[in-house]
Amino acid sequence: MSKLLRIGFNRDFYPLAHGDSEHSSGIVIDIIKRALARTAYSAAFVPRSLDNLSRQFADGEIQAFAGIAITADRRKQVTFSAPLIDSGGAWFRLRDRASSIVSAATPSAGPLVSTIKSLFPGIRVHGVSDYRAALQMAADGEVDAAALNIHVGGHQASNYFPNRFSYPAQPFAPLRLGVA
Repeated sequence: MSKLLRIGFNRDFYPLAHGDSEHSSGIVIDIIKRALARTAYSAAFVPRSLDNLSRQFADGEIQAFAGIAITADRRKQVTFSAPLIDSGGAWFRLRDRASSIVSAATPSAGPLVSTIKSLFPGIRVHGVSDYRAALQMAADGEVDAAALNIHVGGHQASNYFPNRFSYPAQPFAPLRLGVA
């Protein structure tokens, strides 16, 4: 009989992790399922938000969180697995905008707020609730770019704002994703 691990994941992180508690999938979820198949553990995947990562574990509902960026700030709160996938933060800009980036929007709970402030101290960073809100601010001209995970941002831009955004060739900040 296997031991059950309750693993949280961001339900709206396609193609890396998505779905609900009964039908979870994505690149990171599939890697975890394959790895656990070779152990005495099985997983119940639990959709959660990234807000207050420490609290996520303290309430006891999950023992791990799948597919989040391994950062120095987060290492102060939790222990990480080995990296599962290389990803990164990328600029998503309107196709007709060629100006320099002076302001950007990114999810407050993600790692890019502090990363941008560190790498690009001249850029004003607006923390927002989620990817769609960041893209909306860029689409409305309130910021010059949305700073998002290169894999997930591309999907969300094409899904919610078809043909409006250019797609970055590479991330401005490489990030590795793992299990916390």
